[in-house]
Amino acid sequence: MNSPWDVQTLADRGDQHEEILYAAVGRALSRWEELQEDLADLFAGFVGSRKRVHDSNSPACRAYGSIPNFNTRADMLSAAADAFFENFNRPDLRDNCKEMIKQCRGFATRRNEIAHGTRELIPSLGNLLVPAYYNSRKYAGDDNPAYRYSSKEINYYEGMFATLIDLVRQLEGQVYEVRNGTDP
Repeated sequence: MNSPWDVQTLADRGDQHEEILYAAVGRALSRWEELQEDLADLFAGFVGSRKRVHDSNSPACRAYGSIPNFNTRADMLSAAADAFFENFNRPDLRDNCKEMIKQCRGFATRRNEIAHGTRELIPSLGNLLVPAYYNSRKYAGDDNPAYRYSSKEINYYEGMFATLIDLVRQLEGQVYEVRNGTDP
């Protein structure tokens, strides 16, 4: 494993009860959506909002949410950040922002696997989340899945999503301080 968003090793043991796996999936996906909300607020700060909005009627948040896939949203966030940092010379924040977006892009693939995986009961292993069989890109020629998650692996990713939320919120606070002229 080279980066924290790389696929963890294939789980060698699944969950005894499918409900445990399903609960982990739900928590991870909810945490990812929380991250998306914070990224929308960060985008609003980059494009001109002077206060954290967390508001579905915010034009910036609506624009962010109108984009259907994360990579395009990340491109939009990067473009807004570049323009912001052209106006406010903060190389430290720019570097933190670039790293945060890189991490979000990496973890977006894991989020998609969690969202689009299917539960499979493997008698010798237990309940696991694997790619659907029709998704040939996620299976090697020997029929091995690209990922096989138990709640343990999914909980790891949920924790990483939570760490990203903390990074985004910290950056978001700094961006609003800079925008409002209250940066120490």
